[in-house]
Amino acid sequence: MNDIQMIAYLTECTVATVDEMATKKSRPSCEYERQKSIAQKGIDYLRNISGELDETIQTIVDSHKCSRVIEILEQRISVSEFAKKYEVPKK
Repeated sequence: MNDIQMIAYLTECTVATVDEMATKKSRPSCEYERQKSIAQKGIDYLRNISGELDETIQTIVDSHKCSRVIEILEQRISVSEFAKKYEVPKK
């Protein structure tokens, strides 16, 4: 596993946590925002390490199932925008 794949995997895990938290009516806002921020840092890193975004996506696709990360990168959206698709209104 190279550095890009490792960052992609860790970011995928964090985005999965964000995804899960988004679906809960009762979620701690501070922790939810913290997880989104951590995931966004991973996405930003992956976007910045390569001048060619396609190379980064191809590297990720070749080794690991990072579907959420790939979706965010390909759609050029933020983690917050991704999470909004799953958010359940809070109590």
